[in-house]
Amino acid sequence: MRIPFDSIIFVGGVHGSEPLPLVGLQLAGVTHLVGNPLALEKRVRYIDQDLNRAFENIHGADHESGRARHLLERISPNAFVIDLHTASHVTVPFCVVTNKSMSVLAAIAGIEHVVYFPRSSHFISGSLI
Repeated sequence: MRIPFDSIIFVGGVHGSEPLPLVGLQLAGVTHLVGNPLALEKRVRYIDQDLNRAFENIHGADHESGRARHLLERISPNAFVIDLHTASHVTVPFCVVTNKSMSVLAAIAGIEHVVYFPRSSHFISGSLI
């Protein structure tokens, strides 16, 4: 099956309190972007605001708005972004998709649990998803 995107970009470390996706990407030798290196260094979720929410206003002067600008400059609008996170509780692997056609990739990866949030949903406004 062909994925209808120019490229696939993996992102880890969007939250500094979630280093494990980066460890997995590094161990697998997968090229990736680091979401919030300063927050990772400080071992905190974020510096000024949640990076996912910083995509709502990339022209802000705070740290995460700058990171959002930086990431968007490196990601083609036609790229498929896989943003890896960890959960604070034990859970089964799941993914969040913003387009139902993306659930095909979850099936290929063996992920049985898919949460669908349309891009227009107020629940994920400004996210990198």
